[in-house]
Amino acid sequence: MSEFEVLLEKVAQRLAKNYRPHRTTLNKLYAYPIDPAFREYRLKARVMEMRAEIAERNKEIAEMYARILSNPAQFETIGEPEPHNIKF
Repeated sequence: MSEFEVLLEKVAQRLAKNYRPHRTTLNKLYAYPIDPAFREYRLKARVMEMRAEIAERNKEIAEMYARILSNPAQFETIGEPEPHNIKF
């Protein structure tokens, strides 16, 4: 990966999570000698890809929790309680 791609990945990752990118990372990205239109295009495309991945991951997690809550008995522990020496 080139330095541009590393910077692009860092900034896109923060933007996809709705965080503010670090100022120095942004300054390095904007100071990189590349066409501004190309930089903007690559950044927007990568942010959209990452947001789609995050949305897909959240959808999978929601489906998993829905399945767990629909039949909680299959995820409960069954048997004798484990003895412990924890003092409260």
